[in-house]
Amino acid sequence: MKKQNLDTPYLHLLENISFEPVFILGLHRSGTSILYKMVDSTGYFNSVTVYDIVYYNSLIYNHVKGLKEEKKEELDKYFKSKNATDRVIDRLEVSPDLPEEYGFHLNKKNMFKGLNEKNYDVFLELCKKVQFTNDPGKKLLLKNPWDFSNFMFIKKRMPNAKFIFIHRNPLRVINSTLKAFRTVLKKRSGYYDLISPDAKKLYENPIIINGGKLLLYQNLPIAVMIVVEHFRKATRYFLNNIPRLQEGVDFVEIRYEDLCREPVKNMERILEFLHIKIDDAEYFSKFVKPRKLILSKDVEMMKKYIYTRMKRYFSYCGYNLDTPLF
Repeated sequence: MKKQNLDTPYLHLLENISFEPVFILGLHRSGTSILYKMVDSTGYFNSVTVYDIVYYNSLIYNHVKGLKEEKKEELDKYFKSKNATDRVIDRLEVSPDLPEEYGFHLNKKNMFKGLNEKNYDVFLELCKKVQFTNDPGKKLLLKNPWDFSNFMFIKKRMPNAKFIFIHRNPLRVINSTLKAFRTVLKKRSGYYDLISPDAKKLYENPIIINGGKLLLYQNLPIAVMIVVEHFRKATRYFLNNIPRLQEGVDFVEIRYEDLCREPVKNMERILEFLHIKIDDAEYFSKFVKPRKLILSKDVEMMKKYIYTRMKRYFSYCGYNLDTPLF
């Protein structure tokens, strides 16, 4: 679906396309996906969808030729044929219109990628294609957790960028991250095979799969320590750089736990920041379904280590070791 580039003759149509970018950023497994879906549901935004990633090389062609809906149906049939009903790592239902991370498109050789000077033009073209093939008058909603520790680069390249930061208890984030890795290693997904060529290569490499399973063995603390150090670095960047932005002008921030407790109130605050008013915000309540959490053995064992290593971020967000887990 991605290989043949049918858009080349039409790229000139993107020359005068502009957009207002709104980035949803947070640590992996912090709630960025559900927040992305909730904000997108208002209808006031264009967003990067699964369809946009899969059919990137023919987005303009499909739009001009009136093939967009046909290709979405084709994609939907593929997911059904692979029994790909959700994203495996969470309960978000898979569909061509599901908002997804732009990071999957940035570099096909690296599935873990944030924005940089080398891939910025690729990202810019993606944004323009999404705007051109949808409503050019809407804001563009974007999400990529890898850029949580990269927002000043984005602000430098896109001075008009707005940010929605979402925070979540680090214990919950780390536990969920490890659970996601374990789930992905255990169960191959037709969904990730399609949107990430690197995921497909990973599944076909028994050395990586078996090595990953060993590394993630719950009685060993190694995986926890690796994830903690990665998140510590990301949160340190956030804490050191967030004072450079103006709250209420450049960004708004919420906690996942507060979004779960009061979805309407927190969504109204986000939309107010973006100068958007909707008539009935009560429907946001249906999106959030908190689940009881039991920490894995390794995370439970390493709780104090996690708190010590990330104490500054715990404090900034108002968390401690006794904070209820969502």
